[in-house]
Amino acid sequence: MIIILKNEFLINDNILKEYIVKIACKNILIYGTFFSFASFILSVLSIRQNHTFQLGLYLAIFIVLLLTTYITPFLLYKQIKKQGKILHNNKTYKTITTFDDKIYFNEGSFSTTFEYKQITKVYKLKTCYVLMAGKIPIIIEQNSFIDATLEDFLQLIKEKCIGLKI
Repeated sequence: MIIILKNEFLINDNILKEYIVKIACKNILIYGTFFSFASFILSVLSIRQNHTFQLGLYLAIFIVLLLTTYITPFLLYKQIKKQGKILHNNKTYKTITTFDDKIYFNEGSFSTTFEYKQITKVYKLKTCYVLMAGKIPIIIEQNSFIDATLEDFLQLIKEKCIGLKI
């Protein structure tokens, strides 16, 4: 017997920002911060050795890396919001995800279907879970299941996505 689960919610800025920072731009933030710090250290060393050309170069690299690292999540947020408005003609729709023999995703006039075997990762965030079908996120709000619980959802994912770490 297949248990059908349904998750229905309005996406909000907090969920979207958490997804962007903790999943979509995570590596950009980590590596950008690391390389920014490295270029800053090289700048300090250049000051100590009186190498003005190297100092200018390392400071330029530092500034570009720092700006790129911390502006990218903001730009991605704006792009996602803009694309959502274009896709839905400036209207707001609930995100409805149904777990049946497949995963059915519907938001306004946009809908798609995923096989459970397409799910490659599951992320647990503060207020939601994110199922990754390759690079495509399926956001599931923890408290928005209809006639089911979060535990039912987790059990279904464990059964259908064998070997996937939750």
